[in-house]
Amino acid sequence: MPPERIAESLPYINWTVLTALGVGTFLFVVAGRFLTDATRGYLAFTSFTAAVFAALAAASNDGLPGPVGGATGDIQSWPSLRLLGLVALAIVAFLYAIALKRGSRATPL
Repeated sequence: MPPERIAESLPYINWTVLTALGVGTFLFVVAGRFLTDATRGYLAFTSFTAAVFAALAAASNDGLPGPVGGATGDIQSWPSLRLLGLVALAIVAFLYAIALKRGSRATPL
């Protein structure tokens, strides 16, 4: 594989890793809230970490190249939808972290 091809893939790898960390971490927090007896402080910190991962993924969203050859139907053709989802995840995870830290019940939507 030529080095140029690898360099073209790096933005996608970065975005995929950050998105997976954000989504997976927040899902762990929600599952941990109901299925374990983890402390609220730990879950609040982990939820804040998920918000940071999602915010970083949203920030790296503009670095992704556009669709190649007019491709439609894949993740490349929806940059605003990707950004909206990542920003929404960051906001929800941050608000959930605040709710957990304040000691409220903080049940997810």
